[in-house]
Amino acid sequence: MHDSDGTVLPGHMIPQPPIHDIDRTIKDTFMRLDRDIISEPLRRVFATSSRETAVRLLGPAYAGSCALLSFYDAQTRLLRIALTGDSRAVLGRRMTDANGQVSYMVHVLSQEQNGHNESEVARLAAEHPDETGLAKDGRVMGWGMCRAFGDAQMKWPLDVQARLKAEYLGRTPYKNVLTPPYFTAEPIITTTAIQPGDFLILATDGLWESLTSSEAVGLVGTWLANSKSSDKPKPGQEQSVYGAQELPVTLAKDDTVRHRQWNATKRFTGG
Repeated sequence: MHDSDGTVLPGHMIPQPPIHDIDRTIKDTFMRLDRDIISEPLRRVFATSSRETAVRLLGPAYAGSCALLSFYDAQTRLLRIALTGDSRAVLGRRMTDANGQVSYMVHVLSQEQNGHNESEVARLAAEHPDETGLAKDGRVMGWGMCRAFGDAQMKWPLDVQARLKAEYLGRTPYKNVLTPPYFTAEPIITTTAIQPGDFLILATDGLWESLTSSEAVGLVGTWLANSKSSDKPKPGQEQSVYGAQELPVTLAKDDTVRHRQWNATKRFTGG
C-alpha cells in the first residue's frame, strides 16, 4: 500500500478499517446480491408482455441458495465467518497436554439458521406476531432454513406474487405465506482470533447430517498426524478402520441423522 506521498508502507503500518465497517460491507454485499436476484427480475418482467421471457427471468429468483463466507485478515489474525443458511464453519485447534498427547479443541463458528435456532425463531415471532407455529420440528414453515438467497416466494409481497401468477405464469403463492418477507439473505457474522496450527472446515448441511463437528475435527486431526507419520500404508495395503471414540477429540452428542436412517454404525478409515 502507498501513502499519499507515494511511499510504500510496510504491512504493520497499513491502516485497518473499523471492524464494524468490514462487517457492514459484508452484509451490504450479501443483501445487494439478493436484491439483484429477486428484485431486478421483477422490473424486467413487468416491462415485458412475454410470458416465455418472464418464466426465464424468474427462474433464479424462485430458486434458493445458502452461502458461507470465510474472510481472514493475516495482519490482525482475525477470521470472519458470514453465514446465510444452514451450512456450518468449524475450527480445530491443536492442544498438547503435559504428557505430549495431542488432541484438538472444537470451535463451532456458526449456527445454522433453521427452526432449531432460538434466535431465528425469536426473530420470526417478532416480525410476524400474529402468526403461530412458524417453526416446527426444526423447520421453518416447512423449510430447512430461514435465511437464503433467492427463495422469492418467501420474500415478495403477496400482490406481486398474485400478479405474476395471473399475468406471467408465475407460481402459486404458498398458503402459509401470509405476511412476507419471512426469509432474508443478511448473514450472521462471527469473528475469531486465529492461532498457529488452527484449521477450518467449511461444509454444507449434507456433511453435518453425517458427521458431528467433533468427528469432523477429529478426522482432520487424524489425517494430519498420519500425513506426518513414516508408517504409512503402501498402495494396496489394507487401511485401519476405527470408531469415533478413537478420534483425538472430546466427542459431543451425536445428533446426526444419516447413519440412523441407514441403520449403519459409523466407522472411519484412513492412512
